[in-house]
Amino acid sequence: MASGNKSQIRLGVEFRTAPGWHVYWKNPGDAGFPPRVDLLAPPELVGQEPTVEIEFPAPRRFALSGGLFAIGYEGEVVYPLKPRSYLAPAGAKSLRIEADVDYLTCEVDCVPYRYRLALDLALAPAAADDPETAPLLDRAEASLPRRDGTLPGVAVRAELARSASSLVLDIELEGVEASSASDLFVEPQELFEIGRPVVLRSPGGVRFELPLVPRRTDLPLPKRFPLAFTAVGLVEKGAPVALEVRRQLVTPGSIAASQASGAAVKWIPILLAVLAAGFLAAAMALWGKESASLGRGLLGFAALGLVVACLYHLATRVSAPGLAGIELALLGLGLAFWLFRRRAGR
Repeated sequence: MASGNKSQIRLGVEFRTAPGWHVYWKNPGDAGFPPRVDLLAPPELVGQEPTVEIEFPAPRRFALSGGLFAIGYEGEVVYPLKPRSYLAPAGAKSLRIEADVDYLTCEVDCVPYRYRLALDLALAPAAADDPETAPLLDRAEASLPRRDGTLPGVAVRAELARSASSLVLDIELEGVEASSASDLFVEPQELFEIGRPVVLRSPGGVRFELPLVPRRTDLPLPKRFPLAFTAVGLVEKGAPVALEVRRQLVTPGSIAASQASGAAVKWIPILLAVLAAGFLAAAMALWGKESASLGRGLLGFAALGLVVACLYHLATRVSAPGLAGIELALLGLGLAFWLFRRRAGR
């Protein structure tokens, strides 16, 4: 880079995992989290926001036990970092870059790491690539998904639909072909739990159908919502390609109406909470007798099982803070019952 002139610095974070271990994409799947990089020095490069935006190469899916999956990378992977402008101080001959890297790597077990890394670069009169790291960054940048609209002849259709029993995200890519490695990954979002996609070949392209489960059934879906996804394992004009797409999806009126009608039934969470409290009181009463029989004990366990069932169904209808409040109320009810029995000498 030219000393005294504003230049762009190419940065990246390289991982080399042991066999069987992996690191993560921006959506890690059923567990894990993507790496985070905070620049610490120099101040001229850090700017107002120390967290550096990471670019993610096309990922793959890893099968985990219990039917779960992770999304990420194994072996060698380089995450390119967004270029940053740097104005070298007058007379500077070197540049020291320091960064805080927080990441997780998993096999069967997961191990979190956090390191402070430092890199010393010599400043030259003219811009030049480092012969060791430049090829790594070149390959990493070449593995980044292509952005929607940059592939002539490739068209994308994405819409929300309803199947016989659930909501489905229907995505069709025209102008590309499917392969044995075709897959689709949705970036993190708040509205849905997203299942594993079904890959279908269509005339002139490939389709993905993803089952959706709304995270909240007590609230209607918005009329429009953002969606971002990456399709991998595609073939375009005989060459492998991955595609990153960002869309604003429209919720069809029929789906919005059905969701709204379901959200209107607000008495169901109240009923479930009351039932949970009743079953808990019944369990405590059945266990509270001094001469409790085996039958009363089993009935108490059955009542406690119904409490757990009520909490399970509440988890699909209320927010996490709301569910925590209900559980704390049940805990308080159980404690109050225990104190009452204690004062009664039983």
